[in-house]
Amino acid sequence: MSYVPSTNKDYLRRIQYTEGALGTDNVFLNVGFTSRFNSTLTNDREVIRELGFEDIGYDLKLGEVITAELGWRAVEPSMIKYCMALCASTGTPANPINILENCRINNASKFFVTEGLKPTRLSLTYARMLELSANFVGLNQGDAIDEEDLETLVGADPGLVQYAGNITTAPWSNLSGGTTTPVTIDSGSGFTAYPNISFSMDVGRAIATNQPSGNATPTHIDVTNREITGNWTTILKDDPFYTAVKNGQALTMKIRLKSGGTPCDLTLNDLVFNSYPRVSDAGSTTHRQITFGYQAKTASISAYVP
Repeated sequence: MSYVPSTNKDYLRRIQYTEGALGTDNVFLNVGFTSRFNSTLTNDREVIRELGFEDIGYDLKLGEVITAELGWRAVEPSMIKYCMALCASTGTPANPINILENCRINNASKFFVTEGLKPTRLSLTYARMLELSANFVGLNQGDAIDEEDLETLVGADPGLVQYAGNITTAPWSNLSGGTTTPVTIDSGSGFTAYPNISFSMDVGRAIATNQPSGNATPTHIDVTNREITGNWTTILKDDPFYTAVKNGQALTMKIRLKSGGTPCDLTLNDLVFNSYPRVSDAGSTTHRQITFGYQAKTASISAYVP
């Protein structure tokens, strides 16, 4: 029988995830509209050479490193919150997540589970679309299994794995906030609206990995420090930010990502613009803009109810 190669069109279900330990009849959830998912196992290794020999003596495996990268368009804020929130409870990096792939390999349905993932970085860009990506480290990259083995792994009765449902809403865009002024900034006397050309935020998470001798993979992975940085581009006009930059003033920025009964807002507190680059370029064919680099102390995303 000839081999049937697969493509990215051979995914049978959307990328989905479950939080916490596997084996508890786990419920899988949608990430959103997933544009990419990479799961990589890399061997930690040492090449051994010996005097008197041209060739290596051993390529010696010392352990395994599991990494993953996820790119998606949001339809709700759960995965954004998971990647950026302080470790506290359900829905935060206090608990690991497990990401499920289901695709056709050699014309047969196969499942792959990357387990014990915790975020190392979240990247958010808000211009025409809300674009998101995240990096993770994990405990195990599973090999291809069939649905019966998946049922055993997640503790489900046969045929009753609780897969994520359909997505029936459009991904969030620059129009989803329902306002022409989604960016507002409080300089100390209330929020004022400013035109947004583009906004980016990078949330770095420092990871502590415990891998004692004798263990091929980590026994524990924990999130430690958080650092929030990014850039915001707006139209050059009279504003208070020159003085704010000069004085290192802490501001509050709020971005309306999605309108609804309970709107979804991204809020950055104690945000400090660290430069004021007033740039002129004779070759430019756009309106004059200014891009501020910033660092914020905290960031949070609110709940969303349509």
